[in-house]
Amino acid sequence: MKVCMLTRFYKPVVGGIQTHIDELSKELIKRGVEVIINSGNYNPQKKVKISNYSLSNDSKKIKIYYENELLPKLLPGFRKIFIDKDVDIIHIHNYDRLLWRSLFLKKRKMKIVSTFHGGIVKNRFNKKRTDLLKKVNDTIFLKNDLKKVDKIIALNNFEREDLIKIYGIDENKIIVIPNGVTESIKNKLNFEIELPKNYILSIGRLDKIKSYEQVLFSLKNLPEYLNYVLIGPDSGELKKLKMITKKLKLENRVHFLGPIFGELKDYIISKSICVVVPSKYDTQPIVIFDSIINEKPIIGTNIGGIKEIIDEYNCGYTFNFGDISKLSELILNIDKNENIFKIRDVKTAILKKHSWGKISEDLIKLYEGLYE
Repeated sequence: MKVCMLTRFYKPVVGGIQTHIDELSKELIKRGVEVIINSGNYNPQKKVKISNYSLSNDSKKIKIYYENELLPKLLPGFRKIFIDKDVDIIHIHNYDRLLWRSLFLKKRKMKIVSTFHGGIVKNRFNKKRTDLLKKVNDTIFLKNDLKKVDKIIALNNFEREDLIKIYGIDENKIIVIPNGVTESIKNKLNFEIELPKNYILSIGRLDKIKSYEQVLFSLKNLPEYLNYVLIGPDSGELKKLKMITKKLKLENRVHFLGPIFGELKDYIISKSICVVVPSKYDTQPIVIFDSIINEKPIIGTNIGGIKEIIDEYNCGYTFNFGDISKLSELILNIDKNENIFKIRDVKTAILKKHSWGKISEDLIKLYEGLYE
């Protein structure tokens, strides 16, 4: 079987979708699936074109095509799809204008699968959208395009229900396959990295929808021995967050470390007090699973996929978006509640249900079922 992962952005772009595609592709290859990744060649985080990228050793078998984007907002990767005529499955990642191509791809025998990663549902939270192409696509093309997709993957029940209720998608066309998690190294090494003492942690793109400024305002209300560490690439918010940090006189307590991965990321999680996910919207952030695997509690907004995971696994607490006082209270008392130590008991359940190996096996069953 040959599968093409179709995405607007791939490595070296950093984000949850890129991690999802990478980990999934490696597991599919182990199980005999040939995987190619078709991505646009623009890196919006660095604002440069990608000329080449060297994959790590465990990703070497993945074939990647970076396409020159003549129309970057409309048809990234369009040309290569039509060259690889022996592709069995086109797996589209994220809602964007990528679905437009289903109008053309459906003329061929290949099957189309789409994982939205919350992209459609997120539009309800973007009230000041100025992207004319996306507005036109939503109102005119979206529903027609969705009819041409053979199977739609929702990351959780929250996303599934919205796809059915808001967009009228046939529930029989939707299957829930969650994000995966990689087990951390039990005997963690001591890394040569300078970390503050007593820190709370956030991991993710420094993007407006992540709303990390809430933690900064909360930190101002907390004892001075507490610090805040942020891990992730800048997606347009770093300058703003640094300005807020300076205005609140928190320069000595806030630490922007940039993108960090693998064992070092796990190490930083393991040394934290807790992980805070203050997003205005998030479907199923992988950082929550990473936190559980490293036996750290989560504090997250009472929204969608964040609330669903925290409630299901009893691995932390939620607060209403914008409630800074409640967030401060939860941070201050996070290690005083005995129930939070039950997080160690759900680690095995998370690995059983959310390992990338398990996710890839579920996906192979889906792919094969489309040709039965």
